[in-house]
Amino acid sequence: MKKCRSCQKEIDNKAKKCPYCQEKQGNWAQRHPILTGILGIILLFIVIGASSGGSDTPTSQSNTISPNTEVIEESDTTKSEDSNASETVSQKNAVRKAKSYLSISGYSRSGLIKQLEFEKFSTEDATYAVDAVGADWNEQASKKAKSYLDISGYSRESLINQLEFEGFTTEQASYGADAVGL
Repeated sequence: MKKCRSCQKEIDNKAKKCPYCQEKQGNWAQRHPILTGILGIILLFIVIGASSGGSDTPTSQSNTISPNTEVIEESDTTKSEDSNASETVSQKNAVRKAKSYLSISGYSRSGLIKQLEFEKFSTEDATYAVDAVGADWNEQASKKAKSYLDISGYSRESLINQLEFEGFTTEQASYGADAVGL
């Protein structure tokens, strides 16, 4: 037997409502399911926002190629065969974690490295993993831009600034804004 929260009369331990006063029994979350759901959603947004990384100082990287520069690309199969043979266990785990993060949300290169470092991977393993996944950073900027617009409204300039704050280059941030129609 337990006492009712409201009328203090003794009721059955398994009673969901007091038979005398009809007051709901149980913990706060059980008595307030709507507020519990809202708080859960807010907490989810906080966790996602905290895990998305970011930088206090925007970084500018130039991806320009001079006309006289010869670009030699290596096939993906050659890269993966070479890298898989010499990967350490920590590097393999970092690559798996990086792929997992990229499947969930958009990340800049620097943001993904910081996230992996937060997960206690060394800077070297985090950098290796980010390079090994071969992400299209323009597509990642587009993905991140869409996630921001799903949550709130942004002008083109403020969205680009936010993406740059997240570690995307100006070109990548502009691509992301273009991709979502801003």
